[in-house]
Amino acid sequence: MEDLTEQFQAAAVDLLQQDAILERAAPTYAQIERPRLAAQLLLVVAVRDLTDQVGELANQLEELLERTRPKKQRVSENVEIEEDEEVELDLGPPVIGGNSPISLLQEICAKRGIDPPRYEIWRMKGSADHMPKFNGDVMADGRQVGLQAPESSKQKAKEALALLALKEVFGAID
Repeated sequence: MEDLTEQFQAAAVDLLQQDAILERAAPTYAQIERPRLAAQLLLVVAVRDLTDQVGELANQLEELLERTRPKKQRVSENVEIEEDEEVELDLGPPVIGGNSPISLLQEICAKRGIDPPRYEIWRMKGSADHMPKFNGDVMADGRQVGLQAPESSKQKAKEALALLALKEVFGAID
């Protein structure tokens, strides 16, 4: 900002010097050129004032943004979350003996010669578009089990249902 002020001062001094030189060299020509030089000087002053005002507004805007910007909290060395932000860690599907619960349930049903599991998953009414909630049921070996708590995606709901069926229907998980 100081550089701009110096540039404006230099431009104003230059215009005033041009006026003084013209007055000494050619008084009649100076009378003709003086309005043009005065207009240029006014323009330089107006631009300087506008630049100062824009600088002030930029500073005020930056202060306002700083006050309203959500505070960040460090959760680990590499992850920061916004204050009041809901965070869900996705560690992937649980793995049982090298298989996902969905494939393990499918495999158990196939080995026992029973119908494969049938999943029915639905989006819960009233769940926000940006944070959907899914619930569901699974039918395995003639028994139907349902989720106790909603999940944040269809895939997670299916995995939770498979785990529940493994535990409730087949007693495969403690």
